[in-house]
Amino acid sequence: MAPSTFIAPLLALHLVVPAAAALAAPLPLQGDAADHQPAWFEGDYNEAIATCRSSEQPLLLAFLPTWSDYSNKLRDETLVDPDVRAELCGMLLLEVDVDDPRGAQVGKLHGVSNFPMLLVLDATGRAEDRIEGFIPAGPLVGELKRIAAGQNTVSDFRARYEADPEDGTLRLALADKLYAVGSAREADRHVRALRREDPEGNTRAGAVVRLREALQAMVDAAGPAGPPAFDLAPVQQVLAELGDDRTRYEGQLQVAQVATAAGKPEVALAATRAAWEALPDDQVTAWGNELVFNFVEGLDELDEPTRALWLEIAEEVARRAEAEHAAMTAGEAPTPADGTSPDAWLATRLDGLAWACFGAGQRARARELAARCAELDPDNEEYPGRPVIFADDA
Repeated sequence: MAPSTFIAPLLALHLVVPAAAALAAPLPLQGDAADHQPAWFEGDYNEAIATCRSSEQPLLLAFLPTWSDYSNKLRDETLVDPDVRAELCGMLLLEVDVDDPRGAQVGKLHGVSNFPMLLVLDATGRAEDRIEGFIPAGPLVGELKRIAAGQNTVSDFRARYEADPEDGTLRLALADKLYAVGSAREADRHVRALRREDPEGNTRAGAVVRLREALQAMVDAAGPAGPPAFDLAPVQQVLAELGDDRTRYEGQLQVAQVATAAGKPEVALAATRAAWEALPDDQVTAWGNELVFNFVEGLDELDEPTRALWLEIAEEVARRAEAEHAAMTAGEAPTPADGTSPDAWLATRLDGLAWACFGAGQRARARELAARCAELDPDNEEYPGRPVIFADDA
């Protein structure tokens, strides 16, 4: 069963594995793209599938109902951008009218329920990937290039899983991508296999599957009453039994989100603290920094106890980051794996502390930290604007 849209986003956040384009052949992009004038197909869905097969071109299905403001925005702003139009050349383009019974059937076939939606099919008519929601021109060009290169698409994940069938994380990534493009039956087979192979949830993939199952059961049991009727006790019991640190951490954050939606701030605060306490010692400056910035998104709604916990976490992340930064600069510890400089890496952690100080009313300290961040990472365009945000009269 595909994860509910209520529970899927957070659990999918850290599951995507690095791209491996060499294991998946790129989608064929044929035709002359020199004029940068993509053409929309005038026929129906079946005719478009037949045409893409005969011409060996991928097919882009655009679900852009006129009653959807963001669909209109995507059509009027993004899809007319010259760089986007250049990237679409060589693809067959079909806009699907979901208000027409035949178009609605196409949407149902591919599991499309949110708009706007762009779905890319390969030259055989099989769904490879989707792009959901409004997206500006630059990011859309990047997504189209990724898909054309065969990175983190259905075919890519399938090839990588088949090359390493013991890797449960790859198998779950494949299942999630299959759910995304509407291939729920195949996805369900992979999820059921993962559940059989790791019923206790001791691996990353097995733990995510088990937690999603518990969350879905909670949603189903509440029925139309929704969040106020959510019973979090069974979910918390599952979390206590899982053998994967990352999933326990993310699961507690999910419980906090659900508790907030259910109007239970005390439960949400306890779950957030449990997420913090679940962090392995060697992940405090990594996952802990993610947790710090999670608070920033909902800053205006945070109560005083939550702001205090935020500051407590940010202080500890920054303290450890200072120590790790000193070890890096002394050559006693490896530099950040993502290629970030040690100074820029530290600035990110201090920026989180600056935000937590701002949230706690310590605005002078927040400005001091912002100034240090700008010194550590002068190329970051956001840091110079922080003192204005953290001003006493803000």
